[in-house]
Amino acid sequence: QLTNYPNHASTDLPIYRIMYCSIFYYSMLALVMQIRVAQGLLLRGNNATATVPGTKMCEVLKNEETYSSVKVSIGNPPQSFQLVADTGSDNCIVKDCVCTQCLPEWGKACFVEPKTSKTFKVPLFTQNQYGDKKGPTPARMAMNFGSGEISAEIASDQISVGHINANLENGLLLMYDHSLEIKSHFEGILGLGRPNAEIKPRPGQPEGVKIPGFFDSAKVRYFSICFNHGADGVLGIHTDRHPKTLTSVGRTHWAMDFHGISIGDQPFKMGTCDPAHKRPEMETACSIIPDTGTTLVVGPEAQIASLYEDLCNNWQRCKNTHKDLAAEMEKLTSKGIRIEGPAGALDLVQSDFDKFMDLVSEVMARSSPDAPSLVEPDVINKARAIEDKAIPYVISKASVSGEGNATGVTGKRIGKPRVIREASASKAGKKDQKGLPMTKEEGKFTIPPSMTLQLLLEHCASWIEKVDLNQEMPELKFHVADTKGNKDILQIPASSYIFSKAINVEVPSIRDVLGFPLKIRTPQNEKVCMMGFSAMDYSTELNGDVWIFGTPLFYEYTVLYDRGQGKREEINMGFTSKKETECGQCQGEKIVRSSLLDEKVNTNTQVGLEALNHLSKQPIIRKLPPGMKHV
Repeated sequence: QLTNYPNHASTDLPIYRIMYCSIFYYSMLALVMQIRVAQGLLLRGNNATATVPGTKMCEVLKNEETYSSVKVSIGNPPQSFQLVADTGSDNCIVKDCVCTQCLPEWGKACFVEPKTSKTFKVPLFTQNQYGDKKGPTPARMAMNFGSGEISAEIASDQISVGHINANLENGLLLMYDHSLEIKSHFEGILGLGRPNAEIKPRPGQPEGVKIPGFFDSAKVRYFSICFNHGADGVLGIHTDRHPKTLTSVGRTHWAMDFHGISIGDQPFKMGTCDPAHKRPEMETACSIIPDTGTTLVVGPEAQIASLYEDLCNNWQRCKNTHKDLAAEMEKLTSKGIRIEGPAGALDLVQSDFDKFMDLVSEVMARSSPDAPSLVEPDVINKARAIEDKAIPYVISKASVSGEGNATGVTGKRIGKPRVIREASASKAGKKDQKGLPMTKEEGKFTIPPSMTLQLLLEHCASWIEKVDLNQEMPELKFHVADTKGNKDILQIPASSYIFSKAINVEVPSIRDVLGFPLKIRTPQNEKVCMMGFSAMDYSTELNGDVWIFGTPLFYEYTVLYDRGQGKREEINMGFTSKKETECGQCQGEKIVRSSLLDEKVNTNTQVGLEALNHLSKQPIIRKLPPGMKHV
């Protein structure tokens, strides 16, 4: 009913007008609702998240042994990929279907571009090349990663992780060529690296082309990462800020000031990385990069060798084994086994390699953390020679002599045999035939404790079955800081800095064939152990020697990242030990941490080989680009 309605004396409105008004009202209401829905969909596709900003979200990090991957959807309609969750880079890279060099072992998944995605496009740029201006063409770039280089074309499309959506304008990199050494499943990389607060091109990035990362476009400031032993890990998005943070000292990478490593309860002695040793122009004496895309801990070879020696001397089983091995080796010097030169050369005069291997295996098998030296062995392993020469892991003739100098699966063994001369050589202080100085160890076959440590681990199958390494071996304590004076100590137990690996070996034996004793070798698969370190000598002008803190860190800590809001001093990291708060699991979009979770996920309480992270493929080691002034 309306009052003062024109041309009508009565205030009663005819029924047909009421119906007309009602239809008009509800039609307009429906139109407004459609517009609001359309606006919401439009915003979701243009750098806005699908959830309320600040809402905590959880995404599963699939445990791929050498790294962890996260499910990423690209395009409209979306294609799903498992991309490496990599804090060491900040680009989103996916395998293009045109990549003819991509290996079959990587899997069949590849991005099919405009054939399916309605939102895909390739931007065109005017570029200068060799001084000649070129017309609008697609831009390409090359990037260095853990095991080689990637060549990619710059594109744009929608990308989502869970319900976090973003339109990556010039931020989707399509890999069309590579020189990677990855021989297992690989579909691409989701870069979660340090934001580029300096607004300078990254290494390999075309000049004048801004390439945003996913978290840049999705407006994500806080996130966290942690791994679980033998289970999937957690990527937290829009997490809370850590109460105790360290400002990132890096300008390209997430990085910290690194002061060194102490062992167990031993006093911390600063060495090469002592801040007092840095030059006036340096920001830090050493630096360390937390990197989810690197499998091991990487650092200068000399510093790792020193760490191995100290670790052996602070592990009773290794001390006893080193003493036994040195005594047995001394006996063999009179039988013709000697080591010459810094690199070494094994000369078997009266003894063969299998007998030498029997000796090493025997000493390793009877190793004990509390038994007196030279106890009678209850297990004597047969000599073994590695079947796959490309992976110098089990001790071999070359590696005993120092030729291979291997650290197991990753390349070089850390530490070299001592320089030893023949037993008949003259007294200490004189020189041998080659003019090299002799020592008081003349006539003895000695190896450094660093090598004993690695040999003991390589033969771990003979003694580790019921051993709790976390109880028997000391923790490693990484001393980190920022340039503001804030410090932290990151403690890594043996179950995270030692890995297990299966290898193929040949076990020699004697078999009677038609009355003739024949020497045969039977192929056998066996597990061995290795230190989770790899040597890489890399130094920068501002941040000194560079270390890379790979997956062992994320198995023991939830690392929380603050990407800041454009200022360098706002870019921070914080570390929460799993002893304080477990990593947890994703249940839906929530991070769940409770006693109801699987015990295997909550904590690592196993012993023997089962307590270690197992590698069935080659570890990934990041290769930093040459000539970096800072990290």
